[in-house]
Amino acid sequence: MKIGYLLDRFPSITLTFVLNEITGLIDAGRSIELISLRRPNNDEIVHDQYIKYGLDKRIFYLSSGKYEKAPLFTIFIKALKKLFISRISNFGERVKLLFICYNNILGWRESLKNFLWSLETAGIIKEQNIHHLHLHFASPLVELAYVLHRFLGISYTFTTHANDIFVNPSNFLRKWADSAKRVITVSEFNKKYMNTTLNISLEKIDIVNYCIYIDRIGSIKKYTNDPFKIVSISRLVEKKGYHYLLEACKILKDSNVKFLCEILGEGPQRSVLESIVTNHGLQAEVTLGGFVKHEDVFGFIGSGSVFVLPCVCAVDNDMDGIPNVLMEAMALEVPTLSTDITGIPELIDDGIDGIIVPQNDSRSLAEAILKIRNNINFAEQIRKNGREKIQKKFNVEKNVKLLYEVFSK
Repeated sequence: MKIGYLLDRFPSITLTFVLNEITGLIDAGRSIELISLRRPNNDEIVHDQYIKYGLDKRIFYLSSGKYEKAPLFTIFIKALKKLFISRISNFGERVKLLFICYNNILGWRESLKNFLWSLETAGIIKEQNIHHLHLHFASPLVELAYVLHRFLGISYTFTTHANDIFVNPSNFLRKWADSAKRVITVSEFNKKYMNTTLNISLEKIDIVNYCIYIDRIGSIKKYTNDPFKIVSISRLVEKKGYHYLLEACKILKDSNVKFLCEILGEGPQRSVLESIVTNHGLQAEVTLGGFVKHEDVFGFIGSGSVFVLPCVCAVDNDMDGIPNVLMEAMALEVPTLSTDITGIPELIDDGIDGIIVPQNDSRSLAEAILKIRNNINFAEQIRKNGREKIQKKFNVEKNVKLLYEVFSK
């Protein structure tokens, strides 16, 4: 069975988990093609795996993607031409597709865009003999898979993560789920949330964890907490809770604890965090860096005495699912510390393979950091158990096998 990954923009520096999934399936001998609506930004950092696996040879970019922001008249004229002249299907089939794409709620502009996208994608599916489509995020792109399912009869699945179900779930999510072969998500928390809040049947939802190349992540050679270094890397957005980490750093400094803290990432909260560092007089202890390539992330995390990601529920209900970087830190055997929201306690067993503290609690965060700093035996225990957890539950071989089984149901 040939799988087609339907993507919004690829490659992308932030979609490491999607890249791991795709290359894991290729490693398992599965046939994969990629279809992307949009090309990456000119300054997009490309992971080495993208080149190594020759994904640039497997990807098809939709030329109709350029009509995404075009005026209605321009889209109408292009759609009218394609309706009467196209090699992909006969006129009657194209009329049928146009009716499938029309949606009174979305209006003609979105409907005509979907017509152009689905007609071009249908041609790729036929030419490449793709049997099943998979998507990540319950985004408007799933509407395209829904249309192609009705037009071609091709099956599809999609994976939900966090923002797509917690913040602003689509009004069409139930329709997409009912039509999909299966809906995949990354945690038991997400599954229950989708059932109780979004009314998706539990029987329709499968859990497939993120994929980690554990064999490519060598554990740190020797753990040290002298000097004691707190590290973290992620987007600088509210749900990461970095202001609580900085507050914890202030508590540590006021207690005369010697430490360094380095946070890498970019995002809308950078100026806020920089102000907190200045206002708390943490310039000597805290460094706020920028984005790095994924291949350089491991070395950075491995330089830490503890990895901290103090996730919170943002004002708009935005939350993480299970942050991939927590799994990477555990795989590297760096003591890992996070909070008690969403699926994170499904990853970290508090006191066994990491530490879980309440969200929005700088004091508990500081106390947990001190516990790791002051108890080397405890730090050794949780970091060893952390890698073992990732090896057993989140390794790429196991999870791409589960994923393919879902595709094949």
